[in-house]
Amino acid sequence: MRIVVDAFGSDNAPSPEVEGAILAIKEEFCSKIILAGKENILRKQLEKFYYDPARIEILPASEIISMTDSPAAAIKKKKDSSLVRAAELVKEGKADCLVSAGNTGAVMTVSLLTYGRIKNVLRPAIAITLPTLQKPEIILDVGANVDCSPENLVQFAELGTLYSRFFHDVQNPEVALLNIGEESVKGNYLVKKVYAKLEADSNINFIGNIEGKDLLKGVADVIVCDGFVGNVMLKTVEGVALAIFSMMKEQ
Repeated sequence: MRIVVDAFGSDNAPSPEVEGAILAIKEEFCSKIILAGKENILRKQLEKFYYDPARIEILPASEIISMTDSPAAAIKKKKDSSLVRAAELVKEGKADCLVSAGNTGAVMTVSLLTYGRIKNVLRPAIAITLPTLQKPEIILDVGANVDCSPENLVQFAELGTLYSRFFHDVQNPEVALLNIGEESVKGNYLVKKVYAKLEADSNINFIGNIEGKDLLKGVADVIVCDGFVGNVMLKTVEGVALAIFSMMKEQ
């Protein structure tokens, strides 16, 4: 597998991207890593490590899309950005996938403009794999779509099911709907409509609602929610984890 990395996407770029590339090569995670970004800076970073130069390449790109840039405007104006150049490399078949820790909106926009959508997919969703007490748990959407229709969430359940089946080897993934209560009558209009549709869908192994307190228990393989709820949930989990680590260090 050939992975192209937007080497100037993260807040502390390119140090984490370069270190991650070195680790991926050492662990034989992939055959080649291509770092997209400012060549002179990347070469200086790479000089700090011992690695096989045949397995790490640099794709020169003179511009950077920052976290504060407007996604659509940045993609159109910054054609020589590390993100745009990396996305184009995948489209050209010279890389198999793109990795970026950059502006989420920009990554989503460049992906849509460069690759398009799979046939019949209404909207793309951002999915994460959350470690739990029992098993990996896929949650989607966590930020791509703050406003969703019932059809969108049902399709997220279908996409999550496929993801769990092919990447986590779960033959019949259990799907749950994130809600304020476990009962079918709980929730707002959107969630109630989605519940009814998922319950009636024979292609989805729907097990009902799940509350936020049960997210880390590994109750389901796939958890579905709209991007607004999912993003708030994700940031809350991150914040709690950081707070716990800070308290442990102080003690």
